[in-house]
Amino acid sequence: MRGSFMRTRRFRYGSMATVITVLVIAAVLLANVIVTALSSKYLWYIDMTKESMFTVSDACFELLDETFETVNTRRTEAGESPVKVTIKFCDAKDNLMGLNFSKFVLTTALELQAHYPDTVSVEFLDIYQNPSSLTPYRKSVNTRFLNTDVIVAGDDNEYRHYQVEDFFMISQGATSPFAYHGNKKFASAILAVTQVAKPVVGILMGHGETFKDAALGQLFEDAGYRIQMITDLVTEGIPKDCRMLVSYQPTADFRSLDDGISDISEIQILDEFLDEDNHSLMVFTSPDCPRLPNLEKYLEQWGIAFSRDEGLPMVVSESPQNALTSNGHTFMAQFEKYGMGSSLTSELRSAPVPQRVVFKNAMPLTFSTLYDTFTAVDETSGEPYTYAYKSIGDSSRRVYRVFSSSADAVAMAGGREVAKATANNTFGLMMLSIAPKTVQEDMNGWDHADESSYVLVSGSAEFATEAILSSDVYGNSEVLNQAFYQMGKDAVPSYVPYIPFADLTIDTLTTERANRFTAWLSILPPVLFFGVGLYVIVRRKQK
Repeated sequence: MRGSFMRTRRFRYGSMATVITVLVIAAVLLANVIVTALSSKYLWYIDMTKESMFTVSDACFELLDETFETVNTRRTEAGESPVKVTIKFCDAKDNLMGLNFSKFVLTTALELQAHYPDTVSVEFLDIYQNPSSLTPYRKSVNTRFLNTDVIVAGDDNEYRHYQVEDFFMISQGATSPFAYHGNKKFASAILAVTQVAKPVVGILMGHGETFKDAALGQLFEDAGYRIQMITDLVTEGIPKDCRMLVSYQPTADFRSLDDGISDISEIQILDEFLDEDNHSLMVFTSPDCPRLPNLEKYLEQWGIAFSRDEGLPMVVSESPQNALTSNGHTFMAQFEKYGMGSSLTSELRSAPVPQRVVFKNAMPLTFSTLYDTFTAVDETSGEPYTYAYKSIGDSSRRVYRVFSSSADAVAMAGGREVAKATANNTFGLMMLSIAPKTVQEDMNGWDHADESSYVLVSGSAEFATEAILSSDVYGNSEVLNQAFYQMGKDAVPSYVPYIPFADLTIDTLTTERANRFTAWLSILPPVLFFGVGLYVIVRRKQK
């Protein structure tokens, strides 16, 4: 009976239909696997976001075309191989594709690789199984990496380390990004690591400055700067590609129009330099430096003042528990843990055993009387900290401490004690002044790629001597290294646009109504198919 059934037409047709169905399903699955593999390799995808969020812009491609051509021409003339850029992600590709923000960044990187297959490559690191793969990209032993971090590396030991949030833009007061910044960030990184636009640090030498320690110069070079000495600001001017000026222990004042010596003011040159985006100034001084009225008056306009008693410079003398010498003039400084000044020491402080930072022969620094002083509360810890603020026309400046003395320190002047620190009023040792600058690119919001100008003043010139910077015990070099990266930022190509996030809400449709529609669309089709099937069964039985 069974054998006769298997020879029937119904069985043969049913078997053929089953085989065809299985083959079609298998073919669809195989085609899906093949197309998925090819699309992953060759980026066969359609960017369905409203603003083509993943797509590299024409402006970015044009900039990189010019960059690679310039660098390779220079290398060919020098008999060197073409430039290579590697974009390294700190996790597996599939894991990153499962994260919204990392997916944006990775997709842009893959498109750059597809467009420049001989120049740009994308790699994936397993930072947990192979932590040594990150060794070349650690600025210090305290550098921390997350699985969402991105490293853009050149082939000349130049690299940039980014967190995923660096590729997005956040409006003032907001916690979530309003735009994707990946085109601009990758363009900026590639410009930096190919050194097509290597920034200059101008070392001022026309005011009795001393710049003899090779360790400080090596720090600048390791941070990607090209050092250029400037012996006369008036006659030589500041190099066009200079991003930072350094005055190390000046003993002669900067010229001003009030002196009547020159009709060109060095103070005005400094001011015009710092008025431009991404420009910074570092000043290292000490109690041994004479009074410099013009320079000090200018630094007070940036919110930083030197402490004196009856014209005599003060010098900090620490308590025995913090001092390294019997007179207390060489000592361990206290980290400021909150405010913008603390950003220069965040990596150092995050280490399991932070290196201590040493100051020697330090003059106390205070907030300028031209500024208003405020107490703020750190959002994370709830701890208070002090900063100074001044509004200047349409802009403003804020001043923060980076290092301070302990509450047990005293200040000496002329061999006598003239001031005592307290728990609420310690002596400032290093201060950072910031002139925040943003660029309004359209009416949607502010571009918060940091364009700020900075002024950093250390009350101790010995802070940056070779003996201290080359020590493995102290963290002074790590502080300066972080300052170089933060204050002398990479150039940002302004004509490479950012991409605002699309408005993902449905016009005139509330969230409640959207949820209601979703529920109905989930329920109605099964109910409809069930009803039709039930009707067909009933009709067949009636026949």
